[in-house]
Amino acid sequence: MKLPKNTPSSLIFHEGCLGMDHPWKIHCTNIITDLTIRLNSDSHAAVSTQIRLRDAQLKSLIVDPIFDCDFYVMPWIKPQARKNVSFNALVIAKSLDISMAIDPIDRSTWRVSGGKEPILKFFKQYQLSKYIYRINQSSHYPIFYIDQLFIRGTYLMTWKQYRSLALLPIQGRAARWYREVTHLCTSRIDNLTVNKDLKLAKANHWAFLLDIIPDARRKQVIFVREPLADSDAWIIGKVNKIHHHKQGISVNYRPGHNDNGTIGWQDNGRTISAHCCKRAILDRDSNLRGWRFPSEWTSGFTDG
Repeated sequence: MKLPKNTPSSLIFHEGCLGMDHPWKIHCTNIITDLTIRLNSDSHAAVSTQIRLRDAQLKSLIVDPIFDCDFYVMPWIKPQARKNVSFNALVIAKSLDISMAIDPIDRSTWRVSGGKEPILKFFKQYQLSKYIYRINQSSHYPIFYIDQLFIRGTYLMTWKQYRSLALLPIQGRAARWYREVTHLCTSRIDNLTVNKDLKLAKANHWAFLLDIIPDARRKQVIFVREPLADSDAWIIGKVNKIHHHKQGISVNYRPGHNDNGTIGWQDNGRTISAHCCKRAILDRDSNLRGWRFPSEWTSGFTDG
């Protein structure tokens, strides 16, 4: 500010001083200008700035481009803005009604797709914003949409199934955010049933499921996707034997059927290529020593 060291602080922060800018105005001008220059440059600084902004967007569960967000209605982002200089500069720019836009070609790279109902919108609707930064996200299967927690759009995963799909430890109690989501989702869904043929329609989970273990000693429970089927559906099966050929690996399995919530296995076996099989995400019944469906899946099922 080019002022003497003995200039009173009251004079510096006085709004009525002529020819002198407020320190906060100077600070905002500098960081917003620096952010704009970095974003429009072709340098390592531009890449690191974009990484910081993407990191803030993902941690805040924002699925739309972060430059389009209205931060006035997101008071929970303040702790995150204090840790991220680039994000803090963008928040200040938005608070000063300074809009930033990205090239339409690049918009898709800043958007998170994969569902219909963002979990951020869900948290805001039910006043659960305190859980936004409490989700221990998995790099293998991060959660940004409520749809990701459902199979076939109706059947809600259990905590262990979600953790298995996300390659996270399944021990311990379900997280509080998951219990809240489960309670709210099941309270607004009717007729949670399981089809007798045990076919689960694909819901963007197939790519995240793990491949079968070719040399496993124990029998594996698998999801099978028929390559020539009319509909893209999964069938539950249990591996009998895995055959190794020159052409590849084939799997002989027994299809499953619903036995009052517990999965039973047919006597007749089928053979299919290993690339059509994935390890299933189901809960094991310790009492019956078998596999079972979650109670939410079978609450409305009647065998007949």
